[in-house]
Amino acid sequence: MIESLRNMAGDLKNTSDIALINSKANACCTVEKNGIKMFKQKAYHCKTCKILGNEMICEDCIRYCHKGHSIEYWGYVSGYCDCRFSSSLCE
Repeated sequence: MIESLRNMAGDLKNTSDIALINSKANACCTVEKNGIKMFKQKAYHCKTCKILGNEMICEDCIRYCHKGHSIEYWGYVSGYCDCRFSSSLCE
């Protein structure tokens, strides 16, 4: 998936489209990067998906998996991402 996004970016003329595709190609859920390990990171809640309370979502998942959802910044906390869609971001 990552390679196909990068190939698409090479075919585009619009700079904002290229930047979006390149940023998605570099995006990856913190659980995919680090496993289920608690560490300090920016944390968010998604009211749309009912990921609230002690559950959190990482910054990349908020940008791509939950775009357009009702999001609330929780703070810089120790935890791991509870996004249920994150595997679509990563290789």
